[in-house]
Amino acid sequence: MSQEMHSTNTQSKNAAFWFVIANVAIKMVSFVTVIVLTRIIAVDEYGKYSVFNSYKEILFLFASFSLYNGAYLRGLLYFKEDKEALLHSIIAVSAVLTTIEAVLLFAFRNSLFGIVGLSIRTYIALVLLFYAAPALNCWIVYNRFEYKYKTAIVVLVLYNAVPLIATVLSTILISNTADTAIMAYLISQSIICIPFLLKSISFKSLAADAAKIRDIVKYSLTYQIPLVFHALSYYLLAQSDRMMISQMAGNDKAGIYSLAYGVASMLTIFQVSLQQGFQPNRLRQIENNAWAGFRKDSSYIMYVLTTIVVLFNVAFHDIYRIVFSEYYMEGMGIVPIVSASVVFMGAYSFYIDVETYYHKTRNVAAATVLCAILNMILNYVFIGYYGYIACAYTTLICYALLALIHLCFATKILKQSGVQERIIILKDHLICIVCLLLSIAVSIVFADSMIRYLFMVGVIVVVWIQRKRLFLL
Repeated sequence: MSQEMHSTNTQSKNAAFWFVIANVAIKMVSFVTVIVLTRIIAVDEYGKYSVFNSYKEILFLFASFSLYNGAYLRGLLYFKEDKEALLHSIIAVSAVLTTIEAVLLFAFRNSLFGIVGLSIRTYIALVLLFYAAPALNCWIVYNRFEYKYKTAIVVLVLYNAVPLIATVLSTILISNTADTAIMAYLISQSIICIPFLLKSISFKSLAADAAKIRDIVKYSLTYQIPLVFHALSYYLLAQSDRMMISQMAGNDKAGIYSLAYGVASMLTIFQVSLQQGFQPNRLRQIENNAWAGFRKDSSYIMYVLTTIVVLFNVAFHDIYRIVFSEYYMEGMGIVPIVSASVVFMGAYSFYIDVETYYHKTRNVAAATVLCAILNMILNYVFIGYYGYIACAYTTLICYALLALIHLCFATKILKQSGVQERIIILKDHLICIVCLLLSIAVSIVFADSMIRYLFMVGVIVVVWIQRKRLFLL
């Protein structure tokens, strides 16, 4: 391994580690905020606050197309000499999209405001945030790309934690209503974002580089629009099972499933952090045809995620019994199945990077739409036969299928591009899958047995013996 490759690999691992710390810190603040809010505001007010946050994510997707996380990141490689023009273009397009959405929301306010949970003042605060947030997000992405992850992490934590603290304080000091909580959250996030927006605005650049800006805008939209459908389908893939359980098995079963799903989904902190840490290096590896490094990084991430999931699967039972009431115990078997999906989320992120690098974003959207539809069909069929717990298995199957489809797409794209390289080390991925399936079996079959702990000790011993190989990957 060359000195440069070793250096970037170390930077990626360091970045991933600190993103784990940051995301855990954000999650802890969020968890404490939920506990406090549920104690100081009424149940229906907390319900309004939760519903608004769910809609806010969808609205922001359409107000920005997530250009900062797709077209901008890829554009940092594609427009190496025009990074300033790229930034100005992304901010300008996001502003236009936000304006269109703001006009539509206001035009249909009589029906939409009630659904989303908006008042006139929260509407104004929301639009202000949507104008400002893409600039901060671009700044974070750029610093991740340049491995300036320490400053990016500080801003990321402030952007997520300060509004949550402001939300709690406002409901205590001003009014314990959802409207107050929402306003505090939106205004505090906007205050953090506005300096980044002011720094990113350049009307002079937009006018001087009109032809260049036009090319970048065209590139950004053609690249990103399919990824909007991908994001919506991915959201549906993650949420549709709870909606269908509520309709087909009752709200009580939906509650049990949602709790178990939420516990398992905590592991996505590690998957997202590894993605954030390694993605800039992966894109550079693709650009430089450094496929040996790409494969090693993929195996490293698979082994790390598998180890975390396996240990979690055999160890969560006792904490689950202590924290949650007896009513929720029937959902315990859901946790290890859903948690295994996290490894497949990590796997397909490698393949998506190949697809998006070669501008094949339609493939990304097609695969996600297909798996989202398949998941709903499987849920509809198997909930009737096997009950709501079947949704955990259909979720795992669909995430595994999603990873396989993306692997096939990415392999085909490389062949069409004249690259005769393998994307993954198949043996490593198969070992991880076998370990996952074994941990699910041990977790479910031996839920009340000491065998779980023996298995956990065995995993720890194997990881310790193989620690040098893991760290040198």
